[in-house]
Amino acid sequence: EGACWALSAIANEVKVNKEKIGELGGIELVGAAMRELAASVGVQAQACSLLRTIAEHSDFNKIKIAAAGGIECVVVAMRGHTGSEEVQKQACEALSHIASRVANNKIKIVEA
Repeated sequence: EGACWALSAIANEVKVNKEKIGELGGIELVGAAMRELAASVGVQAQACSLLRTIAEHSDFNKIKIAAAGGIECVVVAMRGHTGSEEVQKQACEALSHIASRVANNKIKIVEA
């Protein structure tokens, strides 16, 4: 949870940092954390927030998130935490950013 928060802070409003996280395998690590800690509301909310942050203004990361199974991780988080307003909010914002300007991602979200 704390690691996702820290990466979000580093990436916030700094495109080069967002893309560096994607280049260095950060997206795959976030997905692994989401799968491993699926029961943790805090991890799911912060991971969704991080995916939103690194997808914003970065088509490179949007494509990489989809390829790494990030869309599915976000949808699973939503389904697993229907009672958490924070997970639902962060997940919706993540999907919105991941879908923006990338038609294939929109299709993947509908199919997820």
